[in-house]
Amino acid sequence: MVHYSNGNGTATRMPVITGQSLVHRQLTKKQRAVLAADVADGVTRYEQMLNEIARSFGISVAYLGIARGLSPAKRNAILQGLDLTSFTKLLSLPHQPALPAPTIDPAHLSDTQLERVIRSAGVERVLNVAAAVEHCMQ
Repeated sequence: MVHYSNGNGTATRMPVITGQSLVHRQLTKKQRAVLAADVADGVTRYEQMLNEIARSFGISVAYLGIARGLSPAKRNAILQGLDLTSFTKLLSLPHQPALPAPTIDPAHLSDTQLERVIRSAGVERVLNVAAAVEHCMQ
């Protein structure tokens, strides 16, 4: 087990790489290999994006979204084969009406305010909502 320190004996958090960060970083194959080795050795934690997780399990992001919304008991029942809930039927249910427009004028929202909102909600959640909005607009 690797322990991290900031030099004065205080423990620090394990470095984290996200799939999103890898997309935007221009790394050589050697650099990507070293990062992958750090992840494989447990030196760095890798957080997959939802589309990566879905692809790894051979499912759609929509199915993953449905499953994430299920209670732990329902998830367990499905894993045990006791619940025959049809995800296809859940996908075909009518969409909820769009939320009313925000009371904040986006044109007057500062980048700092927007950054605070994104940090508090989490980048992955913001990206998921943005993807849902984009999907509804098509």
